[in-house]
Amino acid sequence: MDNVQKLILDFVRENDPNLRNSLALSLASTKDERAYRAIRDQISNPLIANQRGTLVHALREFNCYKDDLLFFVDLILNGNWEVAHEAMAAICEIDEATGEQVNIAYLKIEKSELDPMEDWRVDLMRELKEMFS
Repeated sequence: MDNVQKLILDFVRENDPNLRNSLALSLASTKDERAYRAIRDQISNPLIANQRGTLVHALREFNCYKDDLLFFVDLILNGNWEVAHEAMAAICEIDEATGEQVNIAYLKIEKSELDPMEDWRVDLMRELKEMFS
């Protein structure tokens, strides 16, 4: 087992949010795609829904994959303030996003505008729409 694999195992098993965050940042510093996937998977873990901000920040250490555009849009739509803003920063760092993902993202944003949301989220949605139009 190499060091990255060991860090990933420690990371996914860790229940303490502070230690998990520290492990996520250590994993991010490796720039290893396995670490990216492990962090991304943990962000989707409903048991840590209110403890994901640092994990999303850790993903920004990687060259965020344009294939994950919809993942980040969903975090903006459903995450707390920290998660949504980190996800927005991640989207801004994606080199190029085109095609069907952008169309789907735009439709998700338009649909979300029908629901009541916080003022800060409205601002993020407006900025996203401008990026995608």
